[in-house]
Amino acid sequence: MKTVINQICFMAPENLIWGEFKNKRGQIIRTATSYIDLPRGKILLLGGLSEFTEKYFETIRNLNARGYDVISFDWVSQGGSERPLTQYPTRIYVETFDDYQADLIEFIDTHLSHEPFFILAHSMGAHHVLRYALHQKNKNILGLILSAPMIAMYAVEKIPPLFRNIILKIISHNKINFVPAGLDWSEFSTPHLSGTPALTSDPIRAYIQHNWMTKNSQLRLGSPTVAWLLAAIKSCVDLQADLKNIPLSYPALICLAGDDFVVSNAIALSLLPKQAHVITLKSAKHEIMMERDDIRSEFFKNLDRFLENHNQFQL
Repeated sequence: MKTVINQICFMAPENLIWGEFKNKRGQIIRTATSYIDLPRGKILLLGGLSEFTEKYFETIRNLNARGYDVISFDWVSQGGSERPLTQYPTRIYVETFDDYQADLIEFIDTHLSHEPFFILAHSMGAHHVLRYALHQKNKNILGLILSAPMIAMYAVEKIPPLFRNIILKIISHNKINFVPAGLDWSEFSTPHLSGTPALTSDPIRAYIQHNWMTKNSQLRLGSPTVAWLLAAIKSCVDLQADLKNIPLSYPALICLAGDDFVVSNAIALSLLPKQAHVITLKSAKHEIMMERDDIRSEFFKNLDRFLENHNQFQL
């Protein structure tokens, strides 16, 4: 797919400021903030697996147009943040999802400790936000908007437990390898990994991630590693147990994609908090915010209603 230029999806917000902070493990995390005049509030935006701030430029501008400052950061091993495997920088690697959780806590405590804000998060990002929300009491959080949260991984859940355990035991001997059938970055293979027509039905937004990676080598990633997969499975098990036992104390809008084969909607629906407002966008694939205009419009109508109902600090 030839790089698409001059498309609104790729335009940076006017007042975007890049920054960074060093986490407690000494890793550099890239941050981004988009300020507007006289904001009605602030939104923390968090992407999913392999994603980065540039992919969400359009969404950031959409939120700015609604009167909100937007602040974000790239997860370790993704985007402009530090890559733990210096010899293999295109491999998504983490030993434990507790590291992601620690970075989220540190970022909120450092950058959002004195003002109210909403959180908008997708997939893996929504997973981390749910874990945070179930264990942290933060009076500044006005509400959560979660897109296709990763509560259980569809492909993993489809494998019978006995065979799943055998496979995981075999591949766990070399955690820095790509997951089975995983591929490294290349201009030709990467469209088959992420941000593709398998994840969105929009013909332009389907290639935002690939086109940015083609343009900027710093953003390039292949598949996740075995270490990431093992950490993700454990964290999903922990999150599922928490959802059964810990009430969610924040207002939440949770949007599921009806045509999602990345995360398990069935398990999500069985565990999501009863007080959360859960909607299913029937024709949407996994990447809701990268979907066609009609699907995005439905998503943002629900988001607008949620923000209006829960923003206690409107001008």
